[in-house]
Amino acid sequence: MLVPNRAITTSGGKNTVQLVTGSTVTAQVVTTGLSDSTNTEITSGLNEGDTVQVKSSSTSSSSSVRIPGGGGVGIIQQAGR
Repeated sequence: MLVPNRAITTSGGKNTVQLVTGSTVTAQVVTTGLSDSTNTEITSGLNEGDTVQVKSSSTSSSSSVRIPGGGGVGIIQQAGR
């Protein structure tokens, strides 16, 4: 599965994303794979259907994206703000 690069932060040698569950946001450690200039593959730490918070590139605001289900690599769809 792929997430936008802006969703991933690295601290202390660990990659994390902000996992959104209902109204709660928590740091989730993930293992990354291949990446390009836009997206990074997550090989463990997230499940299909999870929602992660993504930092906006132009402001301090953020939005959320839902990890698509159905297996394989999919396009991430932006969830409501």
